[in-house]
Amino acid sequence: MPMEVITIESKAFKEIASKLDAIYEHVSNSRPLLYAFSDSEIWVDSQEVSDMLNISVRTLQRLRAEGELSYTYVRRRCRYKVKDICKLLDDKTIPCTYERIMQFKQKYALNCVK
Repeated sequence: MPMEVITIESKAFKEIASKLDAIYEHVSNSRPLLYAFSDSEIWVDSQEVSDMLNISVRTLQRLRAEGELSYTYVRRRCRYKVKDICKLLDDKTIPCTYERIMQFKQKYALNCVK
């Protein structure tokens, strides 16, 4: 069989390579796949967001109503940018420090004594 050679633009190759790296990182559990595509303009619907975040559609509706998550309507359906979902997660994530762990242990020990 003759060998086929396929050529693509450098930019397209780099995009494919970065997405493959993101998939590899997801598979190796070093970071969630959701963050891998945060730079691009990917839009998802309410059901996809609730599945990704493991929350109910009602909780998602509350996040919209309180202005914590931006959205837009496209053909009478709510759509969300993956970038905005990642920003919400980053804003709500509490970094773990030694002091926080010790506070948690102390609080937990006090609750167990009662």
